[in-house]
Amino acid sequence: MPQPRRALAGAEGRLPALGEDGYDCTAPIDITKSSASIGFTDSGAVSTITDLGRYVQAEARQALREKDATPARFGAPLPSSAKAPAWYQATGGAFLVGSMIGQFGWTPGYATAAYSDPATGFTVAVTLNNSTAGGSPAAYLAWELAAIASKSPAAEGQTAPDFGLPFTAEQYGQAIADGAICQAPAAE
Repeated sequence: MPQPRRALAGAEGRLPALGEDGYDCTAPIDITKSSASIGFTDSGAVSTITDLGRYVQAEARQALREKDATPARFGAPLPSSAKAPAWYQATGGAFLVGSMIGQFGWTPGYATAAYSDPATGFTVAVTLNNSTAGGSPAAYLAWELAAIASKSPAAEGQTAPDFGLPFTAEQYGQAIADGAICQAPAAE
């Protein structure tokens, strides 16, 4: 019998109930303990956000490959789709987002994204505990946070990495808002 699974240690997976009129966002269902049979290659995997960040950093640097392996895993990128901007490419099982390399996805109750710049080590990893809108919101949040962090000054005595991203935080903040299935409650 498959064991209950959690996509990320400590995170509670949620999905809104589906009613006659669409999603009921007022009372999300806790699906934290689901059968591992609903997943694919991630079934039963438990990780932490720190592990995810370290993993994507190693993947971006190709540190998990044989030292002299050829061809380079990310050496021949292609457009991720016909409508995608030129800076959004796919190759080697990953997406190239400007200078960052990574991936995003979802499983019921969770959405995750992680990207890293191989030259600087700059890394962003996020997890969301609601996958109603699929994996795109996690990717967009990672890109929004990366754009914010890339403009931040370095800590005292440190040098800021020299890289730029071809998008702004505002673009992806808006993309998240536009794709929201459950709207944020009105401010009081």
